[in-house]
Formats: sequence, structure tokens, C-alpha cells
Amino acid sequence: MDKKALKIQTLPDLIIGHVEELITSGELKEGDKLPTERELMGVFDVGRTSIREALKALSTLGVVERTREGTFVRDISGFFLSPITKEIIVRKSNLKELWEARKILEVGLSGLAAKHITDMELDLLQKHVEEMKKHMHGDPDKFIQGDIAFHHVLAEGAQNHVLLNIFLGVRDMVAEAQKKFAVLPAVKERAYNDHIDILNAVSVGDKEKSEKAMWVHLKIGEDYLEEIK
Repeated sequence: MDKKALKIQTLPDLIIGHVEELITSGELKEGDKLPTERELMGVFDVGRTSIREALKALSTLGVVERTREGTFVRDISGFFLSPITKEIIVRKSNLKELWEARKILEVGLSGLAAKHITDMELDLLQKHVEEMKKHMHGDPDKFIQGDIAFHHVLAEGAQNHVLLNIFLGVRDMVAEAQKKFAVLPAVKERAYNDHIDILNAVSVGDKEKSEKAMWVHLKIGEDYLEEIK
């Protein structure tokens, strides 16, 4: 690749745009390994800090996965990168804005799920709740995986593809934020109990109760924001 002069302050957005072009052209495929940080510094003619910031943004978006062996392109068969998602990442919107958005989005998703969710999806919700319980006092990453998976299934259960795609656009950012919450005392236990309340309400088809349970869950999380800044 030829060197590309980038403005450091807009580097994440420009890197994302470049990756999108490579995906569209077919030059970048699932499992492909990206150049090393040093190589990328040469390609874009910027410092290591800027490259790491860009790679972190791409990882948060779910486009790449960073491992000890290097940075790899993730499964992009269902690639979704909305302007809203880019704006969130590039502007580094604060957690307060994210939780405000979640209350608007996921309260509605819970109400719709109470009306449309399938038995199979209810079984999956139960499975993810059990995973949360299993790791409540153990591995925080696995607890968070169960938490995020629960919300994902709930979003699918709402049977609204527009809202589902919006949820997918912020899912990875929520997962990153959850890592900060997971270290606070009693947060995981409270989150587990909240998810039980949501599941119980959705399983009996109670729209209002489902929405209230989700609102309470997210409002409590919002109250913790000051402790993790």
C-alpha cells in the first residue's frame, strides 16, 4: 500500500472508511490478518498512539478481533456499520448518552418482545440467565457475555429488524462499558436479578411489566455511572 497522509484527529473515522472500501472490494475477508502496528504506522504515516486508537475503535465496532497473534477481520457476512455507530465511536460519546439511548431503545424492545417472542427465544433467554448466575462470582467476561447475549436475544424477539440493527450498532460499545460496571460490588448480582425480572415479565407476555423491568434495570445502571468515570 502507498502511504496515506491522515489527520490524526480524524484517524478512526478515516481508517474505518478505508476498511469499508476493502470489504466492499473483496480485498479484505473474514480471517485476514491486518498489518502490524509498525507496518500500519508506515502505511498511514502516523504515530503508534494513533494506530492503536484506530484499532481499538475497529475492535469496539466488532470489525476486527485483536489477539496475541495479531489483529484479524471478524465475520463480516452480516456486516453492519451505521452512521450512528461511527458517530458514537469517533466522538467517543460518554456513557450517560449511551444509557439514555439504551432506555429509549431497549425499553421499547422489551415491550415488543413480550408480544412477539418465540418459545425457542425464551429458552435462550433462560440459558443466558443461567450463564450469568454461573459466573456471578467468577469470570466477569463470561458474565458479561451472558448479559449481552440476553439483550441480543430479546432484541431479536421483538421481531423488528430496524430496531434490531440499531441495537447491533451499539452492542459492542455496551459490552465495553459493562467491563467497567462488573468490578463494582454487588453489580453483577443486581444485574442477574434484574434479568430474571425481565425474563419473567416477557415470558407471560406482559408488555407494560416488561418495559418497566427493563427501565428499572437500565436506570440502576445509569445511577452507577458516576462511580466508574
